[in-house]
Amino acid sequence: MGRIGSEPDHHFPEGLIPRCIYRDRQDNFWLTTAFKGLYKIGSNGDITLFTKENGLSIDFQSSVLQDHENNMWFTNEYTGLCKLSNQQLVYYPEYKPGVTVNDISVTPSTDSVWLYDGDHGQAWLALPHHAPKKFLIEKPLGSG
Repeated sequence: MGRIGSEPDHHFPEGLIPRCIYRDRQDNFWLTTAFKGLYKIGSNGDITLFTKENGLSIDFQSSVLQDHENNMWFTNEYTGLCKLSNQQLVYYPEYKPGVTVNDISVTPSTDSVWLYDGDHGQAWLALPHHAPKKFLIEKPLGSG
């Protein structure tokens, strides 16, 4: 890595206001937006836009994560999970029957994944080589 100021400037696309910014292990930046798709900005400055037209379930994504196999996962508050693997997007409306994932998180230095389902007041802890554990949320956010 060069000195600060020695790298060329890169710019976000004009008018883009990111909701979430995620840096993956390949030094790509992923930017979620409010209904303008999902942007991948490569370490060389190349920009790829993912939208409903090329495979996202909806143009609004709220969280991003990279799993230990380098797959990229995207969630939103409306339609569930999308997975990007080998440049192919796959959509999962439900993690399992009755579970709509609204947010996803990985604990650093582990393969454990937290899946949050605000629609049904539950969270799931997915552990490698074990059955997922379900946690009930007594009073989900926004329930009054």
